Amino acid sequence: MFRCRSGRSELGPALSGGLGRQVEPWQVLQARDALALFQLYQDRQTNSAASASQAIDQARKAAAEEMVRIIRLKQLAYKTEKTYLSWLRRFCRAHRGVAPTETTSQHVRQFLSELAVDRNVAASTQNQAFTALLFFYRHVLNRGEVIETLTGTVRAKQPKRLPVVLIREEINALFEQLENPHRLACRLIYGSGLRLLECLRLRVGDIDFDRKMITIRAGKGNKDRVTMLPDSLAADLRLHLEEVREIHKADVAADYDGVYLPK
Repeated sequence: MFRCRSGRSELGPALSGGLGRQVEPWQVLQARDALALFQLYQDRQTNSAASASQAIDQARKAAAEEMVRIIRLKQLAYKTEKTYLSWLRRFCRAHRGVAPTETTSQHVRQFLSELAVDRNVAASTQNQAFTALLFFYRHVLNRGEVIETLTGTVRAKQPKRLPVVLIREEINALFEQLENPHRLACRLIYGSGLRLLECLRLRVGDIDFDRKMITIRAGKGNKDRVTMLPDSLAADLRLHLEEVREIHKADVAADYDGVYLPK
């Protein structure tokens, strides 16, 4: 590219535009040094950006771990833990260049408003995100004032709907489409007012046939409560327990592991 002549360097046509302009050797050295400095600057900028990104990722991981620790310390439901962590991750992805500890009420306001405006989520979904972030700022970062100063946030509209109430014949028609043990579980949920997981986690000792009562252990809010056992379910429930007892005996004989029991 360069051609030496009489102690000088001459730019080739590609650089001089065909003008045959001569360049002093010190100018060539100066240009080389400038390029080296520019490359060093670029490398440092790249390394600095990579270090900042790595630091933010570590901060997000630490925030998520601390959130899990506090949720379990407060003995919240596992489903609540999964939901809160999911919203925290979505919030962090929406603000990739900012560590969770550095976010402000403006970041939260923007995130919640985008849910309502751009994604058109239901009011319950936005409220769920708000509750998760409220827990994060109040209990993990000890910065509850960030949430309390949220003004100007666009809230999703709460639809007005009339409840659907089925008559007895319609309820029985639904049950007829199911087979046991699913039919018995649905009848128990309907007749005793149980939640799904409360029904699935029932223990034999929680059912009192004599007093026609069911004891719910560690329900919503980690609270116990008592509900009624309808007469129409007693016979079918006794039969189901006999079948389950035989399965349990076979499992014990086969040396299978036990099952989870709530404290």
